Amino acid sequence: MYPSLAEGFGIPILEAWAAGCPVLASNISVFMEIGAGACLYFDPQSKDNMKELIVGVAQSDDLQHNLRQAGLQRVKEFDKSVELEKTIALYSKIIS
Repeated sequence: MYPSLAEGFGIPILEAWAAGCPVLASNISVFMEIGAGACLYFDPQSKDNMKELIVGVAQSDDLQHNLRQAGLQRVKEFDKSVELEKTIALYSKIIS
């Protein structure tokens, strides 16, 4: 569950996928771009929407399995060294 309202990239999503976790994320554009079909998306300002997805995933072994598999495949599409370089560049820009 990643209920962010604004995010630069979404590294925790990649980390969750790499760990084999199903991911539920805010429906902000950056997460939808990163996640493609490997996440379920919710309105981060709707407690009911978040609750509905959490309960749905918790009650469905098939959904959990499908999200895990999709995440493990999707994370392979991100080159860690390139993403690390982007993150370092962003942090350097912020610090400057």
